[in-house]
Amino acid sequence: MISLIAAAAACLPGLSRAFAEDPPETGTRSVSVSLDGSTDRYGESTNEELRAGLELECASELKLGRSVLDWNLEVYYDYSRSRTDGAVSNASSVGLDLAKILLTRWRGKKLKSVKPYLLAGAELTFLKEPDEEEGGTISSSFISPTAGFGLELKLNRRISINAEYRQNLSSGARRVSGTTLGLNYAIFGGEDEEDDN
Repeated sequence: MISLIAAAAACLPGLSRAFAEDPPETGTRSVSVSLDGSTDRYGESTNEELRAGLELECASELKLGRSVLDWNLEVYYDYSRSRTDGAVSNASSVGLDLAKILLTRWRGKKLKSVKPYLLAGAELTFLKEPDEEEGGTISSSFISPTAGFGLELKLNRRISINAEYRQNLSSGARRVSGTTLGLNYAIFGGEDEEDDN
């Protein structure tokens, strides 16, 4: 938890100035809640995932040539369940996206409705999986880096839809990945409807 608090300090004004030609707008400009989910079926195998998150916009208008990026930070809880041939595995994760980097302007043109983004962070996962040798289940926990990408479709100044893929960078049975479709709602802040900049 100490690392989560330390990472949240990254939203303090001024820490991201090194990434921009001009000082970006810093400080928390908006706070959003999100709910994402997915379900897949392949023959006798099923996989379900549900994630809830709290997102803070840390810095806006990080300039990279003629393009502009926004930097957000997100804390989330993720639950996934997979079933194959009657064997069930469950994974519960608490994570922090240290960097959710959205492309908001490309070659001088503002992206108003559709914004691609990249994700990078870390998560703590509690895994329950079948014990093939003795029966029952095996429980384990581990911390791993995460990475992903997505696309945000803005419906209005507060509501957007996200399509997202993310995975942790563990190997073997500890690899957890998934594609989700979700809804994001800005509980305060957000873009102005008449913003033409």
